[in-house]
Amino acid sequence: MHPFHHAASTPDKPAVILAETGEVMTYRQLEDGSNQFAQFLRARGLQSEAVIALMLDNCLDYYKLYWGAQRSGMRFVCISSRLTADETDYILTNSGAKLLVVSASLGESAAQLTTQIERYALGGTLPGYPSLEQALAAMPVTRIADE
Repeated sequence: MHPFHHAASTPDKPAVILAETGEVMTYRQLEDGSNQFAQFLRARGLQSEAVIALMLDNCLDYYKLYWGAQRSGMRFVCISSRLTADETDYILTNSGAKLLVVSASLGESAAQLTTQIERYALGGTLPGYPSLEQALAAMPVTRIADE
């Protein structure tokens, strides 16, 4: 069942609990965050079937990005943080990804990437990577029209 059903009936109920830290994301937070990411993707000109790539640590925001991509009909590639820069560049190039989101904690790996792609950092700053959090803050929490 899609989380928006739970957000409507039990918005304050935990949707995700991160085992390592005990951090909690409610269904309302998941709903709002995934809508903002879907809005962001549309604002970037990405339409259904476009490919995005995520190279993230274990974090709650992964779920917002996952559901936002799904809501907007995106295909997404999850890239292991344990790959070399050459392996990651290969995946980015051959997947046709148009946008990459990287955890700021993976800055050393991210700095070595050569693929020309729109890039964003999550959870901190990286040279050459605008803040995804700042970009999302400007987005509405409403659903995209063509969900």
